[in-house]
Order: sequence, then C-alpha cells, then structure tokens
Amino acid sequence: MRVLDLSNPIRPHFRWTMKTELRASHTRGDHFQVTVLTLGCHAFTHVDAPVHYLPGGRHIAELPVEQWMGEAAVVDLTHVGQNLEVTAADLERQAQHVRAGDIALLRTDWPRRAISPTTPSSPPASRSWST
Repeated sequence: MRVLDLSNPIRPHFRWTMKTELRASHTRGDHFQVTVLTLGCHAFTHVDAPVHYLPGGRHIAELPVEQWMGEAAVVDLTHVGQNLEVTAADLERQAQHVRAGDIALLRTDWPRRAISPTTPSSPPASRSWST
C-alpha cells in the first residue's frame, strides 16, 4: 500500500496563532524536555468533526482512526473562485469517479493562491512511503 502524507507543517502563519512553551528542559536540570504547543483546532491541516456543524454530532476523538486511511479519489475543484462555495452541481460534475467507500479529497489549490509573508509560495511536497 502506498501512503501519502498530505499534512502541512505547523509554523508561524498569518491567519492562525500558535505558541510553543518550554515547560521543562535538561539545561535547567529537569529530567525531561517538555514543550507545550497551543493552537486552534481549525488551523493548519485538520478534519472538521461532525459536531463542528451538527448539534449532537460526534467529536473527533469518537471517530475511528481507520476512516482516515484507505483508497482515495481526488475531486478537482480548482475552478471554484476565491471565497465561493462548492456546490452540489460542482460535486456531481467533478466527482463522478468517486466510488462508495473512497476518501474524497477536495482539491481547491487554495494554499497555492493564499500567499502571505509567512506562507510558502507553494505548499510542501507530499511525503510518500510504501508498506
């Protein structure tokens, strides 16, 4: 099986606040090095849990990890303009190749278009390995 890691690195960003705090370190005489990372749940690479949109929906910790790995199909939505919605018609037209059970990856290329001083000019390459 080929695995692709599509996550973006967590680093300073123009839109999302992140903070690191060194709580313990060897140089201070502590037995362990401990760093705490604080960031919003809707920043960087993430998946919205059903509870984000649906009252009574499941929390991300209640979803089986197996659902994040499997056969995937990329749905090309690069034609959708900035801050416009992806419509049912877009999905019907562009996602005909998606099979039942596939993980649908919606490609908007937004990271390539939303450039700021703290975002790279292009997203990092995906990492891949075989098992």
